[in-house]
Amino acid sequence: MSDWRPLEGSLAGWSCGDGPRLVFAHGFTQTSNSWKPIAEHFVANGYESVVVDLPGHGASTDGDVDRLPTRVRVHRLERDEQPVHRGA
Repeated sequence: MSDWRPLEGSLAGWSCGDGPRLVFAHGFTQTSNSWKPIAEHFVANGYESVVVDLPGHGASTDGDVDRLPTRVRVHRLERDEQPVHRGA
């Protein structure tokens, strides 16, 4: 099992590993745990994986987040380096 580190900020998230950053965002009614098994595969292959709980899911409640759209908050996670892949 990987060593997940909590991220600071209003959106609950965790990071693991070192290397190019990959950000994993779950679908409706899921949590960051949905992505952890896949994210850990990438950690083992030299990437930093970031998993988040979107507003109203998992450890993020509606009151935990600011009023910026989720797309903007995820972009903040990516801003330090270009994302390797960004899904639609």
